[in-house]
Amino acid sequence: MPTLIVWGRDDALVPAAYAEDFGGRIAGSRVELIDDCGHVVQADQPERALSAITKFLAG
Repeated sequence: MPTLIVWGRDDALVPAAYAEDFGGRIAGSRVELIDDCGHVVQADQPERALSAITKFLAG
């Protein structure tokens, strides 16, 4: 199943390295790291998060 992993590059709670690890373990996944963003992507960078999700859903 196609999977999008959206992660804040500056996440201090769960570092961005975990996003790459998760992405490597989920076949067909795509990792989108959001710059200048912490743990709550949708609150820290809502426009960038929405853009990544919209592009992913559009295929």
